[in-house]
Amino acid sequence: MTTLINRDFASELLEGGWKVIYEYFDSLLPSSVTAPLFAKFYGDVMLHVLSVASDTQPCSSFSLTQGLLMLQFYDPSGEGIPWHIVYSFASNLLTMTNMGFASMYHAVYLHDTMDAKLVVRLSFVTDLAKGVSGITSSLSSSGSNN
Repeated sequence: MTTLINRDFASELLEGGWKVIYEYFDSLLPSSVTAPLFAKFYGDVMLHVLSVASDTQPCSSFSLTQGLLMLQFYDPSGEGIPWHIVYSFASNLLTMTNMGFASMYHAVYLHDTMDAKLVVRLSFVTDLAKGVSGITSSLSSSGSNN
């Protein structure tokens, strides 16, 4: 669970002219409780990407859900988000989680020369009937479901 009372912003310059701006929220649970769940989630996201990347086209918006965690990606341009970017994102967040970052967030990736933007959000699923094992995905590209 998160609270909007304690939120903060951070930015980071990445390779290739990209910058990411995080808006993150303090967790109501200690990271000793949430970090192992987040680490498993990001590891499973990486495995899922490896299993779908070869036969699934990049999508402009999709979500990956496990238990009560949902990771949403959105490309406003509709071009589609390459799977290697999703894998790299999950790998980076797994590293951050292992260093103690275990919060909900909203991240915006901006490119300094291209008119490119990518929005990523980690949140809790409000539908408590969701399953708790494995990664499920909801993929869409330009209004079509894959």
